[in-house]
Amino acid sequence: MQILVVDDEKVCLLAFVEELQRELPQAQIDSYRSGEEAWKAAQETHYDMVFTDITMNGMSGVELANRIHEKDPDIPIYFETGETPGEVKKRGLQTERCLFKPVLHGDVGELLDKKDTLPPFEISLPVKESETEESYQKKPPGFLDRWLMKKK
Repeated sequence: MQILVVDDEKVCLLAFVEELQRELPQAQIDSYRSGEEAWKAAQETHYDMVFTDITMNGMSGVELANRIHEKDPDIPIYFETGETPGEVKKRGLQTERCLFKPVLHGDVGELLDKKDTLPPFEISLPVKESETEESYQKKPPGFLDRWLMKKK
């Protein structure tokens, strides 16, 4: 099984890959820190499953997911995000296909256990073009920022 994982936050990416390896030890996992790098890999490699952060500098996870889905609509696509379920719904995404950060031990397994009962992947709102660095910088604090603020 070939899995693509994308998250621009290094700590989140490493933790998620570790959790995924624990759940699927036989899987080959390719991880990237940008949508552009992941898209390039997806054009060259067939993935059986994709996990991507939603908000990233450059190509967003939503845009990446849309491109991968257009290329091969049978690939299961899931999001991992520091956004709230309400924010995810406003983007036109299915909360059932999301893991909300921090992703805890067992969360990936729970999602994979119900993957066959999830509705087909879809984005119900138009996908925005890549976010510019300026718009990315104006975004509210991400999950790590909020978590660190709580620790103070």
